[in-house]
Amino acid sequence: MYQCPGCGAWFSTYWELIDHVQICPGPEPGYWCPTCGAGPFSSQAELDAHMAAAHPPPPQYYCPYCGAAFSSQAELDAHIATAHPPPVVPCTISISAPASAAEGETVSVSATISNVSPYHYSYKTEILAGGTLLLSTDEVITSGSSRTYNAAFAMPGYDVTILVWVERWSFDHWTYDNAASRVVALLAPQPYTKQVTVTVRNTSTRGGIGTSATLEVTVGARLRGTERIGPFVSSMSFGPGETKTIQFDIAIGSTDVGYQLTTDALVARPDGGIIASDTKVEVV
Repeated sequence: MYQCPGCGAWFSTYWELIDHVQICPGPEPGYWCPTCGAGPFSSQAELDAHMAAAHPPPPQYYCPYCGAAFSSQAELDAHIATAHPPPVVPCTISISAPASAAEGETVSVSATISNVSPYHYSYKTEILAGGTLLLSTDEVITSGSSRTYNAAFAMPGYDVTILVWVERWSFDHWTYDNAASRVVALLAPQPYTKQVTVTVRNTSTRGGIGTSATLEVTVGARLRGTERIGPFVSSMSFGPGETKTIQFDIAIGSTDVGYQLTTDALVARPDGGIIASDTKVEVV
C-alpha cells in the first residue's frame, strides 16, 4: 500500500499513487491522525478521542500477581483489590474468667480482641454465657491493637459455657472472623462439720429408773429445704443424778446453714433446750 504524503490517501500500486500525486490538491484543512492518516478532524479534541480509541498508549502498569497490563496505577490498584485481595488473618481472642463459681455468685468475664492482621478492621464482638447475650459491641481495631470488653452474670445451678463470637466488617456486611469459649464449672458447696456438745443429767431418784438413755439427733439444714440429715444416735448409761456430755460431729453442708437438734427425750439448740415431761433427762 502506498500513501499520499499530501492528503494521506492510500493506493494499492505505486503507479496509482503517482497518478494521484499529479492531481492531489494537498491536505484538507483540519486535524489529521499522525499514525494512520485518518482525518480530517474538526478539532484537536476529536483527534485526541480518535487517538485514545484507535491508538491507545501501550500499557505501563503490570499486575505483580498475574501479569495483567493496565494503562494507569488506579486501574492496577482496582484490579488487585478485586482479583487478588489480601489474605484475611483472623483476630485472636483471650477470655478471662474463673474456673468455677458457687451458685448465685457474680462471675466477671473479660474478653480481649487483638487485630493481628496488617489492615484495620471493624469488629463486632458478642459475649454470651449459657446462651444469654451479655454484651454486643462493634468498633474499629487498628492493626496491632487490642480491645478488652467486660461483662458479668450470676452463676446458675449448673456449668456455664462462655462464648465470645467475633465478626469482621467486609465491604457491605458482617462476616465470621473468629470465636472462642471457656467453661465455668459450678462449685459444689464445701462440707461444713459442726461439733455439737450436749450435756445431760439423769434426774431420776430411784435406782434402776432412768439409768439408761438413748439420744437420737437429727439435723435439718435450711439450705436444703425440707431435707433432713441424720439421725445421729448415741446411747449412754448413767445412774440417778449423774451428768454426762455427748459430742456429735455433724456435716450440715455450709457455714451459713441453720440447724436444729431433736431427740425423743429433749430438744436441744445451740442456746439450750427443754425437758420432755415423760423423761428423766435434762440439758445441763
